[in-house]
Amino acid sequence: MYPGTVGDFTKTVSVAGVTRTYLLHVPAGYRADAAAPVVLLLHGGGGSAAGVGAATGGFSALADKYNFIAVYPDSVAGNWDDGRETITARTNDVAFVAALLDALAVEYHVDAKRVFATGISNGGMMSHRLACDLSSRIAAIASVAANLPASLASTCSPGRPMPVAMFAGTADPIIPYAGGTLTVGQGGTVLSVADSALFWARKNQVSLTPRTAALPNADTTDDTTTDLIEYGGAASAGEVALYRVNGGGHTWPGGAQSLPVLLVGKVARDFSANEAIWAFFSRHARP
Repeated sequence: MYPGTVGDFTKTVSVAGVTRTYLLHVPAGYRADAAAPVVLLLHGGGGSAAGVGAATGGFSALADKYNFIAVYPDSVAGNWDDGRETITARTNDVAFVAALLDALAVEYHVDAKRVFATGISNGGMMSHRLACDLSSRIAAIASVAANLPASLASTCSPGRPMPVAMFAGTADPIIPYAGGTLTVGQGGTVLSVADSALFWARKNQVSLTPRTAALPNADTTDDTTTDLIEYGGAASAGEVALYRVNGGGHTWPGGAQSLPVLLVGKVARDFSANEAIWAFFSRHARP
């Protein structure tokens, strides 16, 4: 019934007459008789599907370990239409993701209640947009180095509690932890990281009094520490988890230092964002 096979593939789908591409990693453990979760990994501004997996420190290896299908979509001209008011090229990326998921479900036995989105920077903001505008398909999101765009916050209406995990460095030189007007890339205005998390806590109608715990400082040489700030808790359908990386930059915790520290800041080595993201996703199937 499902003709798709395991391995790595380049796929295309047509959206409003435009051919869009995505990379697909189907783990060796996939079986057509068992529904598999799906995780979308969205690249940052100026990036590509081909590069983002390696920057995370091995996302396809994570898919192999936990037996989910990893999807790496490509934006148009390197940028996602994440809802910021300054983006003039409207590329219908929400429709692209919906069409991609439709095509995937024809080839593979997909667990429709366990479709997740994550991404870094512009891709992380696009994850927030999917949480707002495609909540009928997306079970939960995780953003890395990506505050919530202010213009998206003003229109966001997911219609149900949306579990959200955020990973943000307090020394991010690209998207400031304190929010405000961005001066690089596509520009625009974003909420602070703290206000982004609080936005989702309010939307999800969970307690606005968070619990904060310090993660173990497993690597004392990386000049970072991390606090986990949780609204709602792991048992809540509206859980919001903020990993505040003190001293961290515009980087993926546990991933590669793919650009110089002077440009993007430091990578946290105390924990793996990959593992934390999957742990978060694994407890949040869509109702």
